[in-house]
Amino acid sequence: MKKALITFGIIIIIIISYLFWYYTSSSDDEIHLLPKNFKGIVIIRFNVNNGKDELYENGKRVYEIPQNGILDTKFGFDEGWSSPPEIYYLDGDKRISLGKNKVFSMRSGVAISDITNKEISFSTYLVCEEKEQDSLFNIRERLNVADAK
Repeated sequence: MKKALITFGIIIIIIISYLFWYYTSSSDDEIHLLPKNFKGIVIIRFNVNNGKDELYENGKRVYEIPQNGILDTKFGFDEGWSSPPEIYYLDGDKRISLGKNKVFSMRSGVAISDITNKEISFSTYLVCEEKEQDSLFNIRERLNVADAK
């Protein structure tokens, strides 16, 4: 009986520890809305004072990407585990899923502005046909995403 209670206690501690880890290290799920037929480099810069206000839909962050592909947002950078973002083209009120065959090279990081010398957190990815990703990747790698216009 004593052995069963100890085993039960250990199992409860493991479950509680897992739940604590999961809920403290998970981040918000995201919806990305791109202009219809957008192709190019998407850059989302976080904690920008004059950026777009935070917007949520059903508990998910919503990022409305402008035509130039660069979104400055007041959202803070969201570290932790989450599902891959839902990425859509907007056609009026209709959302068209891009799927995985048009979105490449997702990454996040911190860049230092050559203009202000301040750090800025960002996420970026490429929206294109598979054959175009190498050239866009090379362009993005030469960009300082903190200063891109």
